This record gives sequence, structure tokens and C-alpha cells, in this order.
Amino acid sequence: MIFHSLVFLVFFAIVFAGCRLLPHRPQNWFLILAGWIFYGWVDAWWVGLLLFTAFVDYYMGRLVDERPDKKKLWLLCSVISNFGVLATFKYFDFFSASFASAMGSLGWKVNPFLLHWVLPAGLSFYTFQSVSYVIDIYRGELKARKN
Repeated sequence: MIFHSLVFLVFFAIVFAGCRLLPHRPQNWFLILAGWIFYGWVDAWWVGLLLFTAFVDYYMGRLVDERPDKKKLWLLCSVISNFGVLATFKYFDFFSASFASAMGSLGWKVNPFLLHWVLPAGLSFYTFQSVSYVIDIYRGELKARKN
């Protein structure tokens, strides 16, 4: 959704009107839904990526808080899952092509396996924000959300 398009202007007008007209609690749900629509406009399954990392970090944060005897394990699970997603989208094709190129320079013909996935907008920012939530709980600077 391009910011200077008619689609965005209509979307913005609907979201703005909804925020002005709805009471606080429904307004929050409306904004969550609007955010998912906006983020998933290019590719709807990007919303699934957001939900996956949100659920992982929500539960890992709760486990860090509720089971401090294994809090390093829960933090590690959060870090591995989040950075695994980030690495897959940002670097998989690069490393696959680099490996094929390196093998080619040794005389071996290797066809790279490429995913050709488009990098979701703001994935790095979202990943670091999501991991920092669990890290803050791990450090005792924040209590895990219960809902």
C-alpha cells in the first residue's frame, strides 16, 4: 500500500474515522485489525509471521516469568525462533547463492536452492522489538503480560 495512493487515502480515512468513533476497548481491536490489513496488503501471509513471533514471545515471556529455573532456555527459544525467521528471509538466498558460487570456483556445479521470498517490511525492527520484550522480562525489568 503506497502512501500517496488513493487506496491508502481511503484506508487512512476509514481507520481515522474508526478511531474517532469507537470507544477505547473496541478501538484497540480495530487498530490491531487495521494494522494487520496494512501489513498484509502486499502479502497476506506476512501477518502470519507477525502472529508467529508474537505468540512465541508472549509464551516465552510468560515462561521466563513463571519458570525462572529454566529462564535461559526460554530466552534461547525466543532468540532462535525470531532470528531464525529473520535469517531465513534476509540471508538464506544470499548464503545459498554464495555457497553455489564458491563450489563453482572449485569446479563443482551446484545449483543454488533459492526461496525468492520478498523481505517483509520492517521485519528486522519487529524482530528486535519482540526479542527485547523477552530480554527485559529475563533481566527482571518487566513483568510478562498475562493477556
